[in-house]
Amino acid sequence: MEETARADALALALRRIEAALVRLESASTSLCERHAALGQRHRALKNNVAEALGEIDVLIAATRPATSPGEKEDAA
Repeated sequence: MEETARADALALALRRIEAALVRLESASTSLCERHAALGQRHRALKNNVAEALGEIDVLIAATRPATSPGEKEDAA
């Protein structure tokens, strides 16, 4: 009888471990997918910011007065 109880307890423990493993794998997959999406959003935002800063640099350069070859530009 004791051996049967021990086998049942062991079987129950194994089922619980397997269920926990399924939950962990599911959570892991979900996190990886979310992090991948976050990485894509970050790259897109970084590209948009770089493009906007480039446009701002062009606008700033267009508003600066031209300097003659012997003159130094004012430090901004």
